[in-house]
This record gives sequence, structure tokens and C-alpha cells, in this order.
Amino acid sequence: MIQRVQSIYLLLTSVLSAWFVSGKMIMFSGEDGSKIFVALKNTGIISNKDGLIQSSTIILGLLFLIAGLLSLIAIFLYSRRKLQLILTRIVFLLIAAGIMTGIYYSIAISREYGFGLEVGYNLFLPPVMLLSVYLARKGIKKDDELIKSYDRLR
Repeated sequence: MIQRVQSIYLLLTSVLSAWFVSGKMIMFSGEDGSKIFVALKNTGIISNKDGLIQSSTIILGLLFLIAGLLSLIAIFLYSRRKLQLILTRIVFLLIAAGIMTGIYYSIAISREYGFGLEVGYNLFLPPVMLLSVYLARKGIKKDDELIKSYDRLR
């Protein structure tokens, strides 16, 4: 059912995942205020000085893309709550792995280029995705417990 609250949370997760992957995921800028920046995109690490892909970061983009697709699939599995719970657990783990991978790449870029992390809205999207998946999972469990209690009454 689309009108359930957990469906809205799962839809929010997939939309935020697509938004995160579509743009520059993490930005870095020079510590002296220089205009040279390094961006971590879904295709690789790109510098605006030369515009070349310097190393592949496709795994980071894939983690969030798969998490978004699985959360979108989980919306339509409302009649199979056990499978929906498994999918939300997988989505949660994928997003957590994506956050850890992003932290690893951030530390590696900061050390290699000497640039500082530029705070933007994209840094807040993965924790919001984690929260929305957690709330969706909580809602699915609540529905499952409610249906089990109805079955006991019959």
C-alpha cells in the first residue's frame, strides 16, 4: 500500500539516493580559499583544474544506487512483510557501507591533495537516508506485530 508511512520513508530514501548519486557527492576546496576544488562524483575523483577522472569511485555510487533501487522495490512488497524487512535491512547496511566508503575516500583525498572538506547539503543526505530506512523498518515491524495480534484473536 502506497499510503502507509513506511512507504513514504522508503520513497524518500530512494529519492535522496538518486539525488546524492546524480551530483557531486563530496566537495573539497583549497585551504587557502583557492578556487581549485576536487569533487567526488559517482564516476570518479574529478578536479576542476584539469577535469580528468583521477581514480574510480564507482563503488560509492553503486552502493547508494542499489540502496535506492532496493528501497523502491520494497515499497511494492507490502503484502510480503518478511521480505520487506529483509530488504530494508540490506538497504540500511548498504547505506552504512556507503557512508564508511565516503569517509574513506574523504580522508584519502584530504591526505593526497591537502584540501579541506567543503560542507554542503550532500553531506547530510546519507544520514537522513539511514534515518528514513530505520523509520520505515520500524513501521513495517509495527504492522507485522499488529497483524500477528489480529491472527491471535481469530
